[in-house]
Amino acid sequence: MDKLPTRLAEHPTVRAVRSRPAAQAGVIDADWLRAVCLDAGVDDVGFASVADPELSSELPHVETALPGAVSYVSLVVKMNRDNV
Repeated sequence: MDKLPTRLAEHPTVRAVRSRPAAQAGVIDADWLRAVCLDAGVDDVGFASVADPELSSELPHVETALPGAVSYVSLVVKMNRDNV
């Protein structure tokens, strides 16, 4: 979380959250997360590691937007192709 831009790091809400004691991060079960996503209405869901070499072009964006992220969650929602 030290990679946050200064402006964001100084925001009152960010400062309040960062002042709390850090909770021990746990591992989220992929089957459980898949079920949560599907129950929320997505048509399909997939997971990938941020460390996957095939996704290395995404790393700068992820480190800026979500510092410390270790996984991607891809949500797929079908569209009406006639309207595209």
